[in-house]
This record gives sequence, C-alpha cells and structure tokens, in this order.
Amino acid sequence: MKRSKILLTIGAVIVAIGLVIGAFMFGKGTKNTSSTQGKNDYQLVSTNDQSSDPVAVGNFKLHFGSVEKTTLNDKDKKAKLYVIKVDFENISNDAAGIGALDFRIKDNKGKWHNISSKYTAFGKSFDSNAKGQEKLYFELDNGLTPAKLQYKTVSETATWDFKR
Repeated sequence: MKRSKILLTIGAVIVAIGLVIGAFMFGKGTKNTSSTQGKNDYQLVSTNDQSSDPVAVGNFKLHFGSVEKTTLNDKDKKAKLYVIKVDFENISNDAAGIGALDFRIKDNKGKWHNISSKYTAFGKSFDSNAKGQEKLYFELDNGLTPAKLQYKTVSETATWDFKR
C-alpha cells in the first residue's frame, strides 16, 4: 500500500514537471512581443513575374501565405518580427529535405538576414508528393523593412519581393 502511494506521488511529480516544461517551451517565442500590426502586412510575389502563384524550386513547390509584423519589446532595443507562413509540396520522385535555414531576407538597406535563432526553426525530410506548412521568423531592427525573400538549394535560387 505504501509502495503504491510512493509510485503515485513520483508519477504526479513527473507529470507536473512535464507540464511546467511544456508551458515554458510553448510560451518561449511570444513573451517579448507586443501588438501585432495585423495579418498580411506584406504579400510575397515572385521577382521573376510579380505573381503570388506557387513557384517550383528544386524539389519543392513553394507558396507564401500571410506575412505578419509584430513589434518586439526587448530590454536593449526595439525590433520588428516578421513571421512568414510557407506552404510547400515535395514535387520530386524521392524524399527531399527543406528547412528554415534555406531562407533569408534582404532589408531595405541591402543587407541579408538569416532566420532568428530565438524562435523555432524547422528542418524536415518529406516523402514524394508530401505537403507541409511551416513558419519563418525574421527579426529586423527598427527602421529596417523587408525587401526580398530568398530560398536557396544546392543548385537553384528563387527570390520573392515584399509588396504592401
């Protein structure tokens, strides 16, 4: 009887620790944000044809949904967080990988920026014809705005323009 109470107590403690860790990880990417300006602050259009239609690059067909801009209230500086929703489909005959590190943005001053390391980044392999949806997170200092988004594979590069 005493042994089952001890095991029950240990189990409850493990569950409680798991809940605390889960709550911390869930809130990690949002604790320093303030007001969201709204969905679709920008639209991404292909640099080649100024279309927002899906584009095939390497093994994937890519389409970009909403681009959200949020003001970050950091202790040291204010910045903007741009969250870009990307839909993709593996159009190759084999499994292929895609990840957030394959993307970068260029600001209005001409400087390239990689994804923010403060937020969850994705990187996965997808079977042929598999579809997925993920988010890209980029931080830019105040005064900078996004101008271009680039996706680069080993052999191909595609670029999109940010349009208001």
